[in-house]
Amino acid sequence: MTRTLFYVFFSLCFLGTAQQKITKTVKSDAQYVEIKTDGIDNLIIEESDSSELSMMIKDIDGLGVIENFSCNDFNCVLSIKTELRIDNPLTNKINQFPLAPPSNVSAVVRIPKDKKVTIYAETIDIQTKGYKGILRILIDKGNVRIKEVLGIAEVNVFAGTVFASVRDETLDIHTRKGKITYDDKPQKSPFKRKKKGVHKLVVKSINANVVLTRQ
Repeated sequence: MTRTLFYVFFSLCFLGTAQQKITKTVKSDAQYVEIKTDGIDNLIIEESDSSELSMMIKDIDGLGVIENFSCNDFNCVLSIKTELRIDNPLTNKINQFPLAPPSNVSAVVRIPKDKKVTIYAETIDIQTKGYKGILRILIDKGNVRIKEVLGIAEVNVFAGTVFASVRDETLDIHTRKGKITYDDKPQKSPFKRKKKGVHKLVVKSINANVVLTRQ
């Protein structure tokens, strides 16, 4: 019994030590925000209720995160990178590129409205529940989930799936080899719809599928 309690206590202590949580907040009037990630599994973009720009990183496995948060009068740059080392990486048999395992690192970034935001990444999943500004997402591979378009959202992704809930915004959807559906109905690429107003969704891709659902 004593030995069992010891192992339970040891495991809890190890988990508490391994997990990391990094939070940073800055107040800035800069109109441009750049977010650069490397090795992050999930990124959530939220609109801040204040004039502060904040970033929270969760590192479940305690792999180590390198982050940089700098602002000037013109723009803010947020860089997030894991220190994950791959001893025996898996290999994609088609192109022989190494495949990185999940890092179990996620980040939540809260941004004041009406900023011009650009996200750069390789492989990542991104979520956003409406942003009242210009949001540009440039990634190589991953899933992008846009729950609502409240400004201008532009997604450039080579492969993956873009999920978007839409209402009466302008749509400009291009995918060369992927599929487009609107309320489960297949659509031809390019799929365009022009509406009055400033709300707009643009998707440009080679292999990604685009799933549009009317709210």
